[in-house]
Amino acid sequence: MESKKAALGRGLGNLLGNIDAELSAVAPDKKQLESSVLFVAIENIFPAENQPRKTFNETSLAGLAESIKENGILQPVILRLKNKSDSQLKSDQYEIIAGERRWRAAQLAGLSKIPAIVKSSVDEQTVRKWALLENIQREDLNPLEEARAFQDILDHYSIEKNDLAKALGVDRSSLTNKLRILTLPESVQKVVASGSVSLGHAKVLLGLDEAYDQIELSQQVVNAGLSVRALEKKVLDIKKQKTSSQENKSKASFLIAVKALEKEIESVIGAPAQITVNQKGKGKLVLTLNSHEALNEMVLNIKKGWGRNYGV
Repeated sequence: MESKKAALGRGLGNLLGNIDAELSAVAPDKKQLESSVLFVAIENIFPAENQPRKTFNETSLAGLAESIKENGILQPVILRLKNKSDSQLKSDQYEIIAGERRWRAAQLAGLSKIPAIVKSSVDEQTVRKWALLENIQREDLNPLEEARAFQDILDHYSIEKNDLAKALGVDRSSLTNKLRILTLPESVQKVVASGSVSLGHAKVLLGLDEAYDQIELSQQVVNAGLSVRALEKKVLDIKKQKTSSQENKSKASFLIAVKALEKEIESVIGAPAQITVNQKGKGKLVLTLNSHEALNEMVLNIKKGWGRNYGV
């Protein structure tokens, strides 16, 4: 059965082109390969700036390094010229198009030079596309790197979100939720990238509005090992507290306004006034009078106040 990662890579390949086919098209054939491969000093090779992968699994790299020690690098890395040597640079400098993982493992293996094919006239768009496809098709990206890769596709290619979601085999809302990880605070993104906080945890944290709460709960996940279910409960508790607090603030503001209105009425009619309002918004105004004289005085005061307000 085709793996999920293979299907994902195939879907993106339909949108952007297949990395193996493209690299085969520009790479030399078997007869040319031996004369085309250069051995480039590791210190003169640099990762591509647009590389979607920011972290590499140390255990996996160590395993690859051991394999390189025993068997060497079987597949040359693909490079392009970054800076030509001049009076300031002792040697040419190269940027990795494909094969950063092999380059990193070679350093762990203690190699000083690695086999490489140097391509000329490779534009930024092509480098970006190769880096995306190589990583997505060949290596598992962490959730944050995957989200960055997908956002990179949307930002730099004429591809709609619906088309990308279809290529990935997910609905648009699932893709949107994955991209929303990029809106989390930087400290939260770091623990997601490291694997200390899972994609499931990250999606729950997105339910909070305040960055402070997201950071606080992400640390609880890391330190206390909270499950996604336990995190959901904590998020729900925070939302309830904030809703209750907001309701209390609104109620307090309303009561202050009512008291101010009572004072204003009393200043006009010259008699105590009380306003009561129920939860449905219905209420009543009660005026307290001790005698007929007080009633007459109140009526006169109301007429005077009405006359001042309406010019009668």
